[in-house]
Formats: sequence, structure tokens, C-alpha cells
Amino acid sequence: MIKRNFLKLTLFFSLVFVITGCVTVDPNNGNYSIKIPLESVNLAMQKKFPLDQDTDFGKVHLSDPSVLGSAENKDKLAIKLAFNLSNFLLPSGIGGSLAITSGVRYDPKTRKLYLKNPMVDSLEVAKSSLTSFLTPSIKKELGVFVEEIIKNYPIYDLNKATMASAFVKNITVKDGNLYLNLGL
Repeated sequence: MIKRNFLKLTLFFSLVFVITGCVTVDPNNGNYSIKIPLESVNLAMQKKFPLDQDTDFGKVHLSDPSVLGSAENKDKLAIKLAFNLSNFLLPSGIGGSLAITSGVRYDPKTRKLYLKNPMVDSLEVAKSSLTSFLTPSIKKELGVFVEEIIKNYPIYDLNKATMASAFVKNITVKDGNLYLNLGL
């Protein structure tokens, strides 16, 4: 048992020294963190999209995801998506774009990241902005609708990221950036 923990600890610190340029120490709690570049998250999301989902309102097609660091909500990510909604009343569909802010959920079993509690910030339909009509309750309900569509689609897979991902304790979003917090 002691030998096993010593091996884990040695491997952990070896990895830390190998990737020291990428590892930071949180001054508040002393934990080691690795920043995940948003470019990597964007590439991972683009591989999962477009998404097509049948809903009570019709078929929803989500495409062209773009993850940005969020300036307003420093503990959330900003994401832009294109969408198209089609049903029997709109067989060709009606399209537009939406901007959401979302937290991130980490599943330790699959070692994948998912969006958590998205909130719709802006909505454009047929090149017309409907953002001014979005009350806080409508934004929240649209966020729940979006979450139902994307909840099973990971935005990032840590299994393919780095060997240090084996030591992930949790995930945080800080200042619009995504961090893997490491520990044993």
C-alpha cells in the first residue's frame, strides 16, 4: 500500500516537473492546476457537432460551436451556437444563433467535461435580435432546453488530453479559462 502511494506520488511529481510550464499553483489553496487551452476545447466540440435532436417543438439542429472566455461571468464559459428548428409548421426550419454562458461539469468515471446549467444570453432568429424580449425566466427556460439537447455530449475528453489528467481532482472555470485541478 505504501509502495503504491509512493509510486503515485513519484509519478505525479515527475509529471509536474515535465509540464512545469503548463502547471500553475493557486495562491488561495496551494493546489496545482493545468490550464486547458480554449482552442483545444473548440476543436473537441467541433468534432461532436452538428447535433440533431428531436424535441417536443420539432427537430433542433445545433452547429458551429465556438467557446470563448467569458468576461462578464468569470466562473463560466461563453459559447456561441448556430441553430435551426424545423417541425410540421416550419418544414424548411427557421434558423439563427444563440449565445450562452455555462458552467462545466466533470464526470470522473468517463473523465469527460460537459456543460452545466447553461443560460441563454442572446438569441437571434432570421437575422433579427430577440435578446430584448428575453426575460430572466425565459433565458433560464431556454437554457434548460439547450441543456436537454447537449447534456450527453462532452465538450472535452480528458482521456486524450494528458497523462496528468489521471490526477484530476476537479475542474474550475476562472476568468473565462478552464483549469484541471490536480491532486492524489
